[in-house]
Amino acid sequence: MQLQKPLRIIIADDDFDEIDLLKIAFEKSSSFEIIACVNNGQEIIDAVKKNNKRPDVILTDMYMPILNGLEATEILRMNEENASISVIIFSTTINPSITEKASHLGIVGTLLKPFMMDDYQGLPNKVVEMLNSKVS
Repeated sequence: MQLQKPLRIIIADDDFDEIDLLKIAFEKSSSFEIIACVNNGQEIIDAVKKNNKRPDVILTDMYMPILNGLEATEILRMNEENASISVIIFSTTINPSITEKASHLGIVGTLLKPFMMDDYQGLPNKVVEMLNSKVS
């Protein structure tokens, strides 16, 4: 995918170390512009509402306090303006009930969190590949 401009992304995870690793990986990628890093689902919703730049992508952990990634997506999808935001679940485990609900909410896909720090560098490319398969 040849991008005309960087995709605006919100990264959501309740683990601060995870956020740091994701920020490093996505800041190095010319394909993305990080517009917010948040720590729970309610903060995702707040960031979408308050940010003057609408995100193209939300990369969200599944299990977070206050609202999890699916709950936040469900609330965002209640507003038609948010229908074009691509959401990708990023978690340590993916079970069939999550995959089924994610599909129902129009979530692009799910990514398992890497075990090795070096594997974080490839995540921006994986996200672009997932988005490309969505439009194919």
